[in-house]
Amino acid sequence: MIDVQKILDLKHGESVIVSHSPCDDCGVAEIWYIHDTYLLFSIPMFGGQPIYEDDYRWHRINEMVEKIESWS
Repeated sequence: MIDVQKILDLKHGESVIVSHSPCDDCGVAEIWYIHDTYLLFSIPMFGGQPIYEDDYRWHRINEMVEKIESWS
């Protein structure tokens, strides 16, 4: 389960790496908060640079979380 409050608590220029559960060894997504917009990046399973996926405003946070949770 993704901690939505962690995402909402981001301040301008901050980022957070999220995973499906606290026991995951690595994250599945990196989220940056820039100019009132959350930028979503997927983290490749076998390494490499995060890949830009989409951007979201606060009112679409649940949509973003659903997208992350759909990744396995």
